[in-house]
Amino acid sequence: MATRPDKDIEGMTQRLRSLLDRMEQGEALDEEELHLLGGALKFFFSPAQATRELTRRPKAAERILKGLGNPDWQLIRADLFKMATAAITASRKVSP
Repeated sequence: MATRPDKDIEGMTQRLRSLLDRMEQGEALDEEELHLLGGALKFFFSPAQATRELTRRPKAAERILKGLGNPDWQLIRADLFKMATAAITASRKVSP
C-alpha cells in the first residue's frame, strides 16, 4: 500500500526539523545528513520557510555558516549563506 503524498511531506519535514534541532544542540551530523539538510534547505523548503526554520535555531544557522566549505554544499552555498545570515539577523532582532 502506497503512502499518501501529504504523509511523505510531513515525514520529511519532521526529519529535517530533527536534523536542525540536533545541529542546534551541537550534535555532529554525518555526511549523508548534511547533504540531505543542505538540499532540503534549498529545494524542499521555500526560502522563507527555510529562513524561519533557521531563525528558530540560530546556533544551527551559525554552524551552517561555518560549514559552508562542505563540498556537498558547493552548488547551493550562496543560497545557504543568504538564508543563514538572514536567520541570524532575525533571531538577534527578536532575542533581547
